Amino acid sequence: MIRNMRYANSLGLFDQARVAVLGFVGADGTPRSCAVTPYVIGGDLTVTSTLAYLAKVRAISRHPAVALYRDGAHASAAATVELHATPGWFDQHLRNEELRKYPPARTLLALPFHRRILWWYVGRAVVTLSDARIEDVDGSDQATITTLIDGRPQIRPLRSGSVDASEKVIDIGDGIPDGPAFVLLHDEDDDMAELRQVTIRGTVVDGRIHVERRSGSLEPSHPGTIAQLRSLRALSRAATANRSEIANWNPGVPHA
Repeated sequence: MIRNMRYANSLGLFDQARVAVLGFVGADGTPRSCAVTPYVIGGDLTVTSTLAYLAKVRAISRHPAVALYRDGAHASAAATVELHATPGWFDQHLRNEELRKYPPARTLLALPFHRRILWWYVGRAVVTLSDARIEDVDGSDQATITTLIDGRPQIRPLRSGSVDASEKVIDIGDGIPDGPAFVLLHDEDDDMAELRQVTIRGTVVDGRIHVERRSGSLEPSHPGTIAQLRSLRALSRAATANRSEIANWNPGVPHA
């Protein structure tokens, strides 16, 4: 009973969070991470992706080991992936949670005929972390580094303000194993209208990451209405390009 209470309390930390960091193994076998909205659905940690973004669910389908980190808590599990092309799963399990955690959803889901117009938004790829192992890891998820331990992602927070994304070699301190690594810096406004991030790929050697590739920015861009509409159109086009894959998705077969 004590273990069950502790587990429920740990799940509650993710349930309260609007943002967490998902770590997974990329298509090339190196660590990756991204900012996600964490949910607790049916007693399991869950993250989702709209049908416009399938890269991470393809990767997780190939390599099910994942990690999820929010301020102070680190979860790891072998994840399962399901695709729901119609809004039934979203309506039953996610709609209220999405409205609670993601303010822009209040506008999107209030649109007339949104189930048809935004089919790619109410359809979801669902990643479930059943029986996750959750441990206390002090720190903030706004600056993290993801590495692989025995082929499994591990996410660790970096010291606040310690990452200068412009440097070619970044001191990350002790405790991070040598090898491929992925740094994620993210920041959001209270209204979640603008999701900003910087990603850094590189190799850790003796407590320093040697940067090989970086992208993104934490500088606010304040997108206007026209920019937001263009973004929605781009997402719709991306989802349409995925239609064949969505229709033929087989959860028992790794996807290329």
